[in-house]
Amino acid sequence: AEEPKKRFNALFKAIEFDRRDIVSVLLQRGAQVNYHNTFGVTPLMLAAQLGRKEIVDLLLQKKADVNAASIIGYTPLFFALEFGRPEIAQVLIEAGAHADQADKYNRSVLAAAAAKGYSQIVEQLVQKGADVNVKSEKGETAISLANKNAFTDVVVFLLKHGADSTGVKIAADSTAQDSTLTQKEKDAVVEETVAVVPPEPIGGLEAIQKRLRYPKKAKEAGLQGTIKLEVTVTRVAQIKSIKIIETFGDRECEKAAETACRNTRWKPAKKGKKSVEGTAVVTLEFKLEP
Repeated sequence: AEEPKKRFNALFKAIEFDRRDIVSVLLQRGAQVNYHNTFGVTPLMLAAQLGRKEIVDLLLQKKADVNAASIIGYTPLFFALEFGRPEIAQVLIEAGAHADQADKYNRSVLAAAAAKGYSQIVEQLVQKGADVNVKSEKGETAISLANKNAFTDVVVFLLKHGADSTGVKIAADSTAQDSTLTQKEKDAVVEETVAVVPPEPIGGLEAIQKRLRYPKKAKEAGLQGTIKLEVTVTRVAQIKSIKIIETFGDRECEKAAETACRNTRWKPAKKGKKSVEGTAVVTLEFKLEP
């Protein structure tokens, strides 16, 4: 068992440093293309996360499992979408990535693509049979996330393909000229009003990231990824609560992310000129230095 693990660790290092040549040699010498670490992360997942297209192509040629899932249900396609690698996501879909994947929180790959505004990928997934109305444990859907992030083209596309329009608000003029929408869909489109400016960390996200301490065990295990937190700040700029909404599964890293948020000063949410209680979502990254 020790020998495959050593080869696997070497394979991960080669992927991190974008050494396709070394990856190829390691595979020829017996490194298992679908071996995974404690968190269920495979070489293809890491290559997708880091945007190593040539290595992704090589791993797929070597029969890497395009639909393998980590312990939190993340597949290579999830990693590509969450880490902003739409070109890799495209390759994975063409290689047979399932359109109906969902993680342990029932968040779908369609929702992940919609949240990023990747309209072409959203269209491909829907064409391949993705359910447009899958709802996560938080009650979020592909259309609610696209709407929240103001990706109007994605919202309109999903409306045309049967997405539930409940709560959807986009600029009315964005569909005024679109005769392909039904009257029901047009009725669902109302003018967006922004009532509250959410709270924000003083110094921006970078200020929190600088305060983030990488747990020793996680670093030694080669664990990396992102954690998304929902931070509620009172009108007097005190943190009221912090909720983990997305994670790669390591509790020590989650605690470190929460601590970094609490150790950062915040500006309260604003409604006009008035300070009010509000919630912000922040994404912190644990990344090994090359």
